[in-house]
Amino acid sequence: MKKLVILIVAVLIVGFGWWYVSTNYSSPDENEPKAEIFNQERLADYEGQKSIQLTDVSGGGAVGTAWLVFKDGQTYNRVMASDLLGLENNDFYEGWLVNPKTKQYFSTGKLNNLGDGNYYLEFNNNSIKEEYNFVVITLESDDGDSFPAKHILEGGF
Repeated sequence: MKKLVILIVAVLIVGFGWWYVSTNYSSPDENEPKAEIFNQERLADYEGQKSIQLTDVSGGGAVGTAWLVFKDGQTYNRVMASDLLGLENNDFYEGWLVNPKTKQYFSTGKLNNLGDGNYYLEFNNNSIKEEYNFVVITLESDDGDSFPAKHILEGGF
């Protein structure tokens, strides 16, 4: 009888532990962009590659640098921006690669906030062609609209 009671208590403890962990831990959604902590050493991947200065076209004082590399069928894009204004509500900054001839935009994702007005973005893809050689950073509202909104920074290679 004692063994049965001990077994029931053990099952209850394990069950409670499983319930507690499963309700208090959420695994990351695979569809959400993964914001990685900026690693200064990864900048070496872009050393020796052409970079451009991004110009603030919104009338503010933001600045930025962009790298764009086409290598082995892949497109690599990095943006470092600073002095961007603080965001309100669910607003966010989004990166775009643009084909200047066709005016087609391709989103490279949301910029990651490093704090104090500093943001970065890293993007790679195998379907972007070299004609997409103009970089735009926009200020977006989380309103479900997938088109570029207010242009903040721009620059072309």
